[in-house]
Amino acid sequence: MEEGKPKPESPLYVFTDAPPLDKAKVDDALALALDTWTTVHVFYGTSNCLKSIPDDTFHHLVSETNGQELTFSHGTEISQVLFIYYNK
Repeated sequence: MEEGKPKPESPLYVFTDAPPLDKAKVDDALALALDTWTTVHVFYGTSNCLKSIPDDTFHHLVSETNGQELTFSHGTEISQVLFIYYNK
C-alpha cells in the first residue's frame, strides 16, 4: 500500500492460500488501511497450505476495514465471482 500510494478509499484485494508470514506487520497494514480509508477484501483458496478457514489474523484486518472474506475451493470460482461482480 505504501509503495503504490493508492487513492483514498481504494479497495485492496488479497488472494491467498496461506496465513500471513509476519503477523506482527498486520497492525501496520491495518493502520495504513485506516489512514487511507482502504477496504480490505480477502479471498482464500483452500488448496495446499490452507486446508480450512484461517486464523483470525486476516479476519481482524477485514472486519476493521469493513471488507469481505470469501473462501474458494478452486481458482476458477474466484474468476466467476469477479466476473459477476464487475458485470452487474
